[in-house]
This record gives sequence, structure tokens and C-alpha cells, in this order.
Amino acid sequence: MSGFDGAARVPGQRAQAYDQGRIFQASGDQYITEQRIFVQQAPGARATEELGPCTVRAPLAGRTPPVLRDRRELMRRLREALAAGGESHVLHGMGGCGKTAVAHALFQEAQREAGRDCFWINAADRLTLRAGMLGVAAELGASNGELAAAHAGRRPPADLVWRYLGSAALRWLLVIDNADDVTVLEEGGWLRSCELGTVVVTSRVGAAPVWRESVRHPVGVLPLADAARALCDLAPDAGSVEDAELVARRLGCLPLALHLAGSYMGQPLLEVCSMTDYHQRLEDDEPTALLDQGAAPGAPSSRQLIGTTWQLSLDALAADGAPEAVSLLRLLSFWSAEPLPVSLLSRVGGALLPTGRLESALRGLLAHSLVALTAVPGASDGPSVRCAQTHGVLLDSVHTGVPDDERAALLDHALRPLESAADGPEPLRLITPHVRALLGRTRAGDAAGERVVRLAVRVTRQVYEAGDWTGALALGEATAARGAAWLGADHAAAIEARLSTGPVLFRLGRYEEGEALLRAARETALRVLGADDVRTLDAGFELQRVLHRLGRLDEARGLLDEVLAGRLRVLGASHPLTLKARCELLELRIAQEDFAGYDTAATALVADCDRHLGDAHLITVWALDAQAKGLLRDGRAAEAEGVLRRVLAGQRAGYGDAHPLVLGVVLALSRAQAAQDKRAAALAGAREVAEGRSRMLGEDHPETTAAREWLTTLVNR
Repeated sequence: MSGFDGAARVPGQRAQAYDQGRIFQASGDQYITEQRIFVQQAPGARATEELGPCTVRAPLAGRTPPVLRDRRELMRRLREALAAGGESHVLHGMGGCGKTAVAHALFQEAQREAGRDCFWINAADRLTLRAGMLGVAAELGASNGELAAAHAGRRPPADLVWRYLGSAALRWLLVIDNADDVTVLEEGGWLRSCELGTVVVTSRVGAAPVWRESVRHPVGVLPLADAARALCDLAPDAGSVEDAELVARRLGCLPLALHLAGSYMGQPLLEVCSMTDYHQRLEDDEPTALLDQGAAPGAPSSRQLIGTTWQLSLDALAADGAPEAVSLLRLLSFWSAEPLPVSLLSRVGGALLPTGRLESALRGLLAHSLVALTAVPGASDGPSVRCAQTHGVLLDSVHTGVPDDERAALLDHALRPLESAADGPEPLRLITPHVRALLGRTRAGDAAGERVVRLAVRVTRQVYEAGDWTGALALGEATAARGAAWLGADHAAAIEARLSTGPVLFRLGRYEEGEALLRAARETALRVLGADDVRTLDAGFELQRVLHRLGRLDEARGLLDEVLAGRLRVLGASHPLTLKARCELLELRIAQEDFAGYDTAATALVADCDRHLGDAHLITVWALDAQAKGLLRDGRAAEAEGVLRRVLAGQRAGYGDAHPLVLGVVLALSRAQAAQDKRAAALAGAREVAEGRSRMLGEDHPETTAAREWLTTLVNR
């Protein structure tokens, strides 16, 4: 209740207050902070009051961590500014990045200096800022009459405050915290400077006209090593620095998230939680809710909670007439925290996000430090790609609050650009993280679930073909699990998802696992899709490749003959998959030492591939490779070397120099050179393959072992 003359009663409550009294009553828990400034009036006049801070001499918010990690350069520049005076400095960045912590640390250092006044003001809204600044004037000697005139609007309050700051007896530091609504500073003319002191402002808004005379300092996340040490500062017994790095990486090294996680692990009550345990819980549980458990009990400020800290910015955007910015951030929450090509955003449009409003929505998010623009290197010979990037903890938090009635539309908005980009010009490495994230954000029962699975299958195959077999396996396994859970194991898309991981297991040398997966998937495809379905034939093709590597050559040959007959029947003799099966048959014949008519068959296959596909097609290159191996087997090493050089050029043109399959051609070329006593060249090639396979595939991969053995053979000759 506000001040009044006489008594007042609160209905339903047994209490009363008189004169300047207050009544605070509640039937449940409440946290109440009352801040008041009383101005002495003439006798008989009504008392006036203005909400204001209890004190401007101490920070009313903020904290300094045990050790302020990775802010050394920023603190050095601020200390120099404090010593020189006469400037205003703006610390800007997204919520939770530690702007207030830096200001708090500087404030504490400045307070310890003799002969310096320090003031802390909260600029969260107009009333609080005005009351705080007038509190500074009062501390510096402003009279009650002057304060009353400023409160009543009879004189400009900012002029009064800055007159006293400009004539202060001591040098000073003024911190204006939480200035996220920059219009609060602009309208009152509050942000000024003078030689006697230094102003430090914290804000989520990095670009605004009001900062034109200020020195701006971006404040971002911590480097990984410092983030891990920050966790260890708060929870020294929870695990090693290496364990802390895993948690810090998952949290994107965001200071607020690190503080909440470290506080939770560092002060166990019912159970001890290690870094390893916490990391697992971040993966298994709802990370936003888990992080908020690290807040101090009854934390009154939404800025201290991951779940609500960014809602302040979203509310400000909505109040400024940019509700599309909120929808855009919700859309971004369906994607990954990795860089997102801006070209994808240009393909978004719909009822929630009209195309004409996307530009202003993105600008709003950029202004409030919720999104950053960055340039990512493109292809080896192409320009950089302009991308938008959003912090992962922010995305987790926002996604948790997506309204159920908007999910379907947002999921469709997130899916369509990725579907069009899967075969577009954007680099695959920039698309894949967002497909993986979308797969994780989709729920069972979402109408778009089948589309998401089919998109993930397409991208899994592309990642596999690009040579990132570990990445393809991770995406393929996640897609297969969700496809079976959402659609049922017998759904065609779920079958395709399981089949997409078979070739990856084959390339990774995990032959037994590959056989089990492919055999089960083929049996399902036979039962559900039929023997002549292309997916059933694909399953048989991949299964025979695994059987080949396992040494079960007769079984592989029978299955391959069946696949080849089916592809001829269903696809025709000129189809790439039919020609690919013929290439595989030549490979299998070499393993079986079936060389009767081999050269004739290889020559005919190369001619057919060249005619139907062209000499640059990778299947034509594969046919040439099979032909070269036959020549080498016949003792025609010089001819084989010439063909293999064509193969190597074709592989490098099609895959790039860093693709693992290119190394197989280099190994074959080394064998052809060794057969001609070109020992130096053969050794160089063998060493390149052994080192390359070790780096790309690992020491325990069967193909790495084969390359090591060949290198040893050459060295010992």
C-alpha cells in the first residue's frame, strides 16, 4: 500500500497501517523488496515519496566469481579508463555472458581505492533509473528541495544529477547496470561524461545511437580452457579439468550456465554430483530445468535463471512491435547452435514469419545480442558463407517454451529450407548439424516426422559419400532409432534409415555389425517391399560387400548375382546402379581368382560406363580401377600404372584429395610401381596411405592394418 493519512485496512486481513506505514501480508510465499526515498516537506504538507534504491553505494545485483576468468584484457582496459576518467564505456553482449560480473569486479576494485566514490544504478526501467540517479545526486549533496523539484518534474532530473557529478569532491565510478532498454537512457539524457569520473554501462544492446560517444566492449562466452577452470573454481571436488571441459563445451562456455552448473555441483545436499554425472544429465534431462537448480534458493531475479534470463529481451522486442523476432528465435531453436547459412533464412515464410518481416526480425535479434552474424569459410575455392549463430543454451531454453499450438508450423518452417538445401549450393558441413538438431527437436506424433526422417536419410548418405564416415554413422543411427520409434519398424522410411547405416559400418571396418544390420534390414525389406524393390536390391548389394570382406565369397557371389539380375530387370542395363553392380562383380571375381575372360569383361564395362555415364563419372572411374587390378594381376604393371593414374585423377576430381577412398587408389598405384621396381615411388605412396588411413580411419581399422603390412613389406625388400 502507498502512503496515506489516517488508517487503512486490507479486506480479509486483520491489519492496519497509519501515516507512512506499510502492510505486507500474503497467504503464500512472497519475496518483497521495498526501496523508498522520503523527501522532507513543509509542516502540514502531504508527504511525498519516490521509489528508489536503498543504496547507490553498493551493487544491488551482480556477483564476482571466485576468479574472473578470461577477462584480463577487458579489465586492463577498464582500469586504464578508470584511472583516466572522462569516458563512458558500454559492456554489451547476450544475457548470461557475464557483463554484470565484470562491472561488479571493477566496482569492488574501485571501492578499495582511497579517495574515490562508487555508485551502482539499475537501469531496468525508467522509474528505477531515475530514482537511482537522483539517489546519486542526494549522496553528492543535493538538497531536499532540489530532489523534490526533480521528482515533481519542475527541473530536468538528469541535469541535476550531472551538475553534482561534475562538481564532485572525489573522483568517481558510476555503473549503470541492465540498460537493455536504451530508450530509457536516451529520453532522459542520462548518459553523459565528465572528467571527474568514469561511467560503465552494461547492456544487451550492442548497437544504438545512444552509445555514439561511448567506448563499446563486446563481452562473449569464455574460451574452453577458462570455462573449464571456472567450473573447477566453483566445484573443485566434482572432477578433473578434462571432465569439466566436457560440461563446459556442452554449455557453450556461457558464464551464467557455468555459474549455475558449478554452484549445483559444488554444494551438494542430497547427493554428490560429479562433472561426469552432470554432463550425462545434461544429455538425458531437460537442460534448462537442470541448470536452474543451481540458482540460489528463491532467486528473485530472472537474470539469475537460464529459463527466464532471455525472456527480458523477448519481451522488449515484442513491446517494440517486433513479435516476429520472437517467432524467429523460436524457429532458430529447432536448429543447431552451429553457424546457419543466412541463405536458409531467406527461404522461410509463412503465417508466423511473413517473408517481408524476416529482415526486421533478424535485426531485432542482432540488436539484443540474441543472434550474431559470422563469416564461415566456404569450399576450398569459394567465397565465405555468411551465417547466423545462436548460443546453444539459449536455444535449449527458448525451445522449452515453444507453445504447443505453434510447434507444427515452426517445425514445417524449419524443415522446408533444409529440404531445399540438402541438394543446394550450401556446404554440406553447414547443413548437417541443423538436420541433426531438427531430428532431436522433433517429437513422436509430429505430423512432419516422416519428412524429418527422409531428410536425415538423404543427408546421412551425402555425409557418407563425402567421406565423413564417423559423422554419417552418428546421424544414421539416430535417424534409424527415431524412424523406428515414430513410424514403426516396417515403415518404408524406417527401413531406409536402417539401410543408410549399413554402408557406413562397412567403410568403418565393422563387418560383423554391418552384416547383422543389413541382413535384418534386407529380410524386413523383402517382407514389406518385395524382392524387386530398389531398396531391397540395395540391401542385398551392401550385404554382399560385407560378406566379401568377411571372406564368405561364395555367399557374396550368389547374392550379388541375384542383385545384378534384379537391377537389370527393374532398372535396365544402363542405370548407374546396374553398372555399379557389374563393377562390384569384377572386384569379387578378383578375390575368387576367377580370371577367365576377366579382361574382356572389364574392357566392356569401361566402355559401357563411358557411353552411358561419361568418362568423369565416379562409376566409370571405379570400372577403370577394376580393369587396372586385372592388368596388374596379369603382370602388366606398366599398363596398370597408366590406368591407375587416370583413376587417381578421377577420384580426386570427384571426392577431393582428403577422401579416404582416394588412398585405396594410391595403394594400388604403389603396388604397380613396386612391380616395376620403382621402389622410391612405391615407398612414398605406401607411407602416404599408411599415415593417411591411420589418421582418417584409426590404427585398428582393417584397411590401416593392410596398408601398414604393405609398407613393412616394401621397407624389408
